[in-house]
Amino acid sequence: MNTLQQLLNQVLEGVPAILLQKLIDKKLQKHGIPPSKDLSKKLAVHILSKTGKPFRYRSRKYSGHINLAFTEADADEISNAFDRFTEEQLPKLLPEVAHRVSRIVLKRLMSSWQAELTQQEADLAGFRQGMEERWGKPLGQLRMLLTMSREWCQWAHARYESQKSSKNKQLRKILIRLLVRGCQVTDEIVCLLENGFADGAMARWRTLHEIAVVAAVVSQHGDAIAGRYLDHQAVESKRALDKYLACYKDLGYRPLPAREQKKIVKAYDKAIAKYGASFRSDYGWAALHLKNQRPTFTDLERGRPRRNALVLSDGQ
Repeated sequence: MNTLQQLLNQVLEGVPAILLQKLIDKKLQKHGIPPSKDLSKKLAVHILSKTGKPFRYRSRKYSGHINLAFTEADADEISNAFDRFTEEQLPKLLPEVAHRVSRIVLKRLMSSWQAELTQQEADLAGFRQGMEERWGKPLGQLRMLLTMSREWCQWAHARYESQKSSKNKQLRKILIRLLVRGCQVTDEIVCLLENGFADGAMARWRTLHEIAVVAAVVSQHGDAIAGRYLDHQAVESKRALDKYLACYKDLGYRPLPAREQKKIVKAYDKAIAKYGASFRSDYGWAALHLKNQRPTFTDLERGRPRRNALVLSDGQ
């Protein structure tokens, strides 16, 4: 980025001299001297240097003294020309400048990348060492808790898969799914914390909290709400379809096949016909049990059990 800015600065710094050269050519022509790129360039540089000394130029064709007078009108002409350049020509130059800079930066990076990579790895290793020295114990405890949760989740899944009873089958399926998702998010949190991304870890922790709240509400109301939760996937799919159709052209993607679109819309219409208009909202699956036509996440937090204890037992 610094290279791009430097190149742009060079372009902009050279513009006044170029505009002044054109004005000088006009004035020299009035004195019978045809345009000379070398003469007008040197004269422009001399004027912009503001030395106040006379300008001398050797020429085999011309000799003598010439006085060039610059008026306020000349200054206005250069100023207006500069404004036109920045508004009309400069935007056209930017892609070319960016392309040139990208090639320069890539060439430099490729030539020095190995040393840069080694330095980055050394810096990261030092940071991780300091992080482990300060936060190693609590992070280790979080890793242990994550391992315990995964092992229990694997045991619970294997146990319930082996059971023939269909009682609370949907509920167990949802809770296991949410637990797996929670383990994945926790793993992401650990990874972010170990590498110093505390804000990112906090955002993922918020996601973990949302998963826990949803699981608590589903667990509290049992299979009665579990079916609604699963069927709400049709609403989520329809919402995703609408967003995709709104931006796929700008992203350069292909449109979703018409057959797939019809399938999603049909499932959505079926779900709304079954559960009512309130099912359209983000948490419409909980509308009936929370007695709220448009429940929000805050409503879910208020409606969950005070203890986020998820019961996965044979008696459920």
